[in-house]
Amino acid sequence: MPHVLTPHDYKANNLVFTPEPCLIDPDNAAKVPRVFDLALALLLFHNELSSAPDHVFTLEQWKAFLSGYYQFVQLTEAEKRVWKMALEHVFLDEVLWLMAEVPEDWEKPSQRQLFLSVVHLLLHSQAYEI
Repeated sequence: MPHVLTPHDYKANNLVFTPEPCLIDPDNAAKVPRVFDLALALLLFHNELSSAPDHVFTLEQWKAFLSGYYQFVQLTEAEKRVWKMALEHVFLDEVLWLMAEVPEDWEKPSQRQLFLSVVHLLLHSQAYEI
């Protein structure tokens, strides 16, 4: 699998758009399989941002995200084959960790809804192909 150097924290509240778009918060930086980084963006992009929706990307939003992503990245056939496993891995490694380690999120209806939408996505992940 191709690996990338990444903050592995690619979500809306870590993006700054002015003067040029950039990603901040590199405290989790690591070299990970690129497909894991993409799965993290799908599952937790809307995490923690108060103005974000309380759900993962809709299919239309995901397709728009991928169209921008594909302007810079071409995924390999191997990455496409392991996509569902990557989603499951990131869910177990990142989403469940958040659910266990950040109990105050459970007090926020929007965070509970986001976590429920992640679980729903995993049950219907074939719709979110790459």
